This record gives sequence, structure tokens and C-alpha cells, in this order.
Amino acid sequence: MSVFKNYSNTVKRALIIKSIVDAHYEEGNQAKSLAGVYRKYIRKIYPMSYRTLLRYLELANKTIDNENTNQL
Repeated sequence: MSVFKNYSNTVKRALIIKSIVDAHYEEGNQAKSLAGVYRKYIRKIYPMSYRTLLRYLELANKTIDNENTNQL
């Protein structure tokens, strides 16, 4: 269960963070792991904890899934 309510700015921020992670994350590469992307890119733009980052990614994934199921 997500702690964040689905406020529009929170959802937009989560989608921006997800796009940053998608652009820089590389599975199997230790330098481009999720924690590395968090330290190098996200923490400088959006000061937050690592756990909050995981919650935002969960919210972004749920938002994208809901948009896909609402299409005809």
C-alpha cells in the first residue's frame, strides 16, 4: 500500500523520477545500479531518502498500469 495520496503533483514528480531512472539504470552494472542512479542524479534534484525513491517508483508503475488498463 502506498503512503502517498494520488495528488497530481506527486504523480508528476513520480513519473519524472521514473524517466530519470529509466534513462540511467542498467541492470547488472554496479555503477549504474538503482542506488547509484539515486546518489548521482535523483538526490541532487529531489532531496529524498532511498525508501521514498522506491515508493515513487511504485506509484509511477501503478499510474502507468492504470493508464494502460483504461485504454480501449
